[in-house]
Amino acid sequence: MHTITVSNLNATGAGSLRQAITDANAYTGTDDIQIVFDAALAGQSIAPGVALTIPANTTITMPEGMVWDMKGKKLTIKGKLVANYATTADVLMSTSTSADIEIADGGCLDLSNANINLSKNYCNVFVKAGGVLKMNGGKLHAYAGTEGASGSAISLTGVEVTGTVVASGALTSQNCTYNNNVTLGESATLSGNTFAGYLKVFGSTQVTASGNKFTGQETLRLADYVGDTAVALAYVTSSSAADAYVGVYGKWGDGVMAATPASLSGGYKQVGDMSVTAG
Repeated sequence: MHTITVSNLNATGAGSLRQAITDANAYTGTDDIQIVFDAALAGQSIAPGVALTIPANTTITMPEGMVWDMKGKKLTIKGKLVANYATTADVLMSTSTSADIEIADGGCLDLSNANINLSKNYCNVFVKAGGVLKMNGGKLHAYAGTEGASGSAISLTGVEVTGTVVASGALTSQNCTYNNNVTLGESATLSGNTFAGYLKVFGSTQVTASGNKFTGQETLRLADYVGDTAVALAYVTSSSAADAYVGVYGKWGDGVMAATPASLSGGYKQVGDMSVTAG
């Protein structure tokens, strides 16, 4: 392992984070690279001031409570960025607009009790094919949304999610709160979550779900179904209060609702020309 130490909070120059990443990119050895921070920098804010790319063979481990202020600059993760905080705090944030986080193929953003706080306009989190986003606790706040491409993996446990989520790859979510709409793609495992917006499911999506609570009126949106939608519906369970309902609508093929989705529980309401009854 080749270790590079960040020893100050300067935007550039010897000992800066920017220089450490530059050195990692220039490294010609065969060892993996670990970028670490001097212990005295814990709990402080660092702002490199430029767009940066973490190389594929490099892991950056953030010290307890450190905040990386992106200041509207893009961060691309081809290697790994890790933050494992004892006390919940921001780890990646931006005081300016248009700050994107891109997790590239082979890249991983692995956070525990560490918030992504991109609350300004035009700020996104992109997880590309082969990229991984893992969060345990904390908040995922991307003003313009979080988007996982086909072939990506997003795993969230106990996370408060603000902004839309489009998970075209795989989504694993447990005990999370979603304050906006969620669209699923290839597959999803959902347990104990609360959805305030709609949950959009496509005909090809493989969904396993249990104990999820829907607080909005239109909570399950089925799109582009041309086959046996009852099969897909059977994987979706609502644990809403008895006086709530799940609104279901979408684009349906002929006769696809011949079977009642018996696994849906609670009250239901007709939406458009489709009728869904309680099982």
